[in-house]
Amino acid sequence: MDPATKEDLLRRCSAGPNDLILFAVGHHASVNKTLDRLRIYVAHELGLIDHGRHSILWITDFPMFEWNDSEQRLEALHHPFTAPNPEDINDLASARALAYDMVYNGVEVIDISIFRLMSVQITQNIIFDVRLVGGV
Repeated sequence: MDPATKEDLLRRCSAGPNDLILFAVGHHASVNKTLDRLRIYVAHELGLIDHGRHSILWITDFPMFEWNDSEQRLEALHHPFTAPNPEDINDLASARALAYDMVYNGVEVIDISIFRLMSVQITQNIIFDVRLVGGV
C-alpha cells in the first residue's frame, strides 16, 4: 500500500498509533460473529476488561429477522409475534423490531418485545411474504 493510500485509510478509520484495523470478507452475520469473538478474546488477553465494573447496555432498533443460510429463509430474532417498527412496515424483511435487550457485563439478561403483533394482515405478511415459515 502506498503511503498516501495508507494515510487516507488511517484518517478514514480515525486510527492512530497502536490502533488495529481489521477487515473481514463474507456474509455479514458470520463476519460480525467472528470479529466479535476476536474482540472479546483480545480484550481478555490484553487485560482490558474491568471485572469489578458493572456495565449495562440497552440494545434498541434490533432487527426482526436474520437470514438462515442452511434453511434459505428468515428467522425471527425475538419471536415471530414481535411487532415491527411502524417506519419499516413496507419492508418487513429488513424491519426493526419493537423490542430491546438489556446486556449486563457482556451477557444478555433481558430480551423484551415492546408490543405484540396484533394485526392479522401484518402477521400474514410476515408468515407468507417474508417466508418466515420454511417451504411456504
